[in-house]
Amino acid sequence: LFGGSALTKEFVFGLEDYRKATVTQNLVASAIGATMGVVVTSPMDVVKTRLQSSNLKSSGGAATASVSGFEVVSNTLKTEGPQAFFKGITPKLVTTAPRLIFSYTFSLYATSVLRSYGSK
Repeated sequence: LFGGSALTKEFVFGLEDYRKATVTQNLVASAIGATMGVVVTSPMDVVKTRLQSSNLKSSGGAATASVSGFEVVSNTLKTEGPQAFFKGITPKLVTTAPRLIFSYTFSLYATSVLRSYGSK
């Protein structure tokens, strides 16, 4: 979130001092940052979920060997291809991005209001 937001403010809006961003600029920057955050973390989330579900399957009866994260990545790439790491990204974007956008934009706005109040 923070990296994508900073990149947007610097390269899209040309801001050197991020505190001078308008509410609209913060809203756009946080939307791009939240989207980038979900896209970047999605592959790790898929691996984590598959590791957790493989542990559930193995604890259901007969003893099986534990699966490593590298094995999950390798098997996923071989059987499903790289697009498999982005399964379920649409619901993540729909549920996570608006929450991140709102909280980040609101916190930046509140911070700017408190700073201006404190400087009076």
